[in-house]
Parts: sequence; structure tokens; C-alpha cells
Amino acid sequence: MTCSEDFITVPRWVLEKLIKYAMMFCIDRCPEGRDPETCYVIVQLCKELGIPYPPCYREYGGFSPEYLRKLLEDIERRRGKSIDEFLAEIEKRGIKCLEDRVDYMEALFLMKIIECIKKNPRIVYKSE
Repeated sequence: MTCSEDFITVPRWVLEKLIKYAMMFCIDRCPEGRDPETCYVIVQLCKELGIPYPPCYREYGGFSPEYLRKLLEDIERRRGKSIDEFLAEIEKRGIKCLEDRVDYMEALFLMKIIECIKKNPRIVYKSE
């Protein structure tokens, strides 16, 4: 975040209700249609509010960039090529099987969430 961004103040209970509502998407629809930046925001808000994390929190190593990179490396090992090569191949030839779809969705998600974390390491600011 930069100093030029706008901020609004809402009561904690309102934010908790919004997060719990958003979690229904996580539970009912994820991973289809997930937005990496929104996932990161939800995790950060859950941490600050002390409420349960989304179901994927553990699966993604607490959204630690190191762990997320390890997951990308796992895909690279499985595919025998770099993530960029794998993505280019899928975009060129298309998805041929379920494993292609899963690895493709995971790779895109992981790359975008790592980028988001790098760009916005801190997104929640508490007023004192």
C-alpha cells in the first residue's frame, strides 16, 4: 500500500461478517474462479481479526512465499520443465487431461499470489 491510497474505517463486526461471507465462496466454489489477490486479503484479515483461516491456508503453507515457491518447484519436477515452459506448452496445445488442468490452475494461482505478496507485504493497518 502507498500513502496515496484511500482508507475507510468500519466496525470490526462488519469486517468479520464480510470475511465470513467471503469464506462461503472458499468453501463452496474454490478453486474454480478464485482470485489470488482476494485470497491473500482474506488470509491477512483473518490473521488480524483472529478468526479461522480459509480451508486452503494449511494446504498453502500459511501463504508463505517460500512454501508457495516449493509448490511451484513440485509442478516443475512433475512436468520436467520450468513453470514458464509448462504454461507456454499448455497455452499452445491446450489442456488434454485433468492433471493438466489442475497443474495449470495451480501454477497460475501460485505465481499470482507470490507476486501479490511481494507487491503488498502488509495490507492491514490497525488504528491505535
